Amino acid sequence: DQGKTVVSTARYEISAAGSYDISYAFADNQTCCANRDGDAWVWTSNSAGGSAATLYHEPSLPGNADNTPAGRAWVGGADTVALNAGDFVYFASGKGGGGGDHAVVQASVNLVPEPSTLLLAMLSVLGLIGISRRSRR
Repeated sequence: DQGKTVVSTARYEISAAGSYDISYAFADNQTCCANRDGDAWVWTSNSAGGSAATLYHEPSLPGNADNTPAGRAWVGGADTVALNAGDFVYFASGKGGGGGDHAVVQASVNLVPEPSTLLLAMLSVLGLIGISRRSRR
């Protein structure tokens, strides 16, 4: 990253259409030098690589207080997004304004259950409770 050109990206492919809860947190993994900040991005795109939607951008991650995991200052967020099978979610860290690329990311992408699925699950639980009560009598 000395040449301010390195970018690290993780890509997650969506397997089924639906609403997805996407949560993410980024932290700078080191504090080596003045003006060596990294940045962080989260975005989505369709399977053809178009229709990019930026969910998050932090242009300058806070520095690590003492170059240890405990010294990391986490920043991030969460979004719920409608996606289709074959779409992608990207988590990236980059050079920032000063050439740093030493970020750590924690992320999750979870399909939100449809309301009808939740209703069926709750009805199943109620049915099991009724069966267990009936057998006790």
